[in-house]
Amino acid sequence: MSCTGLRFFTVYGPWGTQDIAPTIFADSIINKKPLKIFNYGNISRCFTFRYYVIESLIRLIYKPAKPNKLFNTDQPDSSTSWGPYRIYYIGSENSIKSIKFTQLLEDELGIKSIRE
Repeated sequence: MSCTGLRFFTVYGPWGTQDIAPTIFADSIINKKPLKIFNYGNISRCFTFRYYVIESLIRLIYKPAKPNKLFNTDQPDSSTSWGPYRIYYIGSENSIKSIKFTQLLEDELGIKSIRE
């Protein structure tokens, strides 16, 4: 059976879930709740707008996984294998440090966060 695995990185946008960093951070800032900043804000995250996730899904529907008879275990390519399996990471190639992300949110909201 042909199988494709997808891993999404912090998907945001309209009708997004409430349990991701952008929503949690914005809620904390707006409601003046302490915002937990780990590792002094040096943790980086990739954010992916939901349009790009949908675009990826549409493109992959027409690209079923197929076995790669030339698959090389010394230099593996995660998008192929000996079996009809593929794994794709769907995300932006641009990451942002959480401290910078917090500052951008503060600027947009016009409210200073309470940082812990």
